[in-house]
Amino acid sequence: MGNTILAHALYSCSKLIIDPDILFSLEGNAHAINNHNKTNLISWHCDEYPRSDVKIVMKILCKDWDELLRLKMSYSKYWKKLPNVGNFSEFGFTDAVGSSWLENLTMKYWTMFQNNKMNSAHTMSEIVLGEYLSGNTNKLQCMTEQQGWHWDLTKSNNFYKIMLQKNAQYFDWLITIKSIVANCLENKFVNINLEFWEKAITIAKVCDMSNINPQLLHWNTEEYFVNNNLSLINSLKRLKHGQTI
Repeated sequence: MGNTILAHALYSCSKLIIDPDILFSLEGNAHAINNHNKTNLISWHCDEYPRSDVKIVMKILCKDWDELLRLKMSYSKYWKKLPNVGNFSEFGFTDAVGSSWLENLTMKYWTMFQNNKMNSAHTMSEIVLGEYLSGNTNKLQCMTEQQGWHWDLTKSNNFYKIMLQKNAQYFDWLITIKSIVANCLENKFVNINLEFWEKAITIAKVCDMSNINPQLLHWNTEEYFVNNNLSLINSLKRLKHGQTI
């Protein structure tokens, strides 16, 4: 969402002369901004690719459910492929050794969630992704004011509306995953039709919210999310009553 948030700021301050309705691709990304941005502000993955020749003026943080949304968007917009059995290395993941592929990927996502919680505070300005998606652009406006730019609220509202429309598929996806997680936590049976990676990230989120290490699940005796959530519910119940085998 880095390019999108940057485009929002530039468009709202009349530094980007392009109709937002045609800025977004079919996948909902705003990479086209790179062909129209004439300012010295850029969007950059500074954690993955540190640079000494740029100054960070704002950092986008992903908290809680934001992290699931970030991964979904990353797979669809950047990778244009999904983690699956046999292609872990393409995403920088190690292959499953001594565990099932699903358990392996579940642990990877669960570990991401734990690391995300421990992120230390940064000195530069920050905006939480969920904060931006809820329509709160106060920090973004503050950043542009530091550049000496004027924020046009009408333009901002117009961009925000279009951004929501172009990325609706991802927000709808997150609503579905939230519902499945809630059903699992409430021990409610529900039929499931998920991709391999979606099963892993859903189990990881359930465990995260239950304060359970996924390694404790009954991987040897259960086949999670074949077509419903019953196996996971049963495993969670057994753990709640101290049954680890």
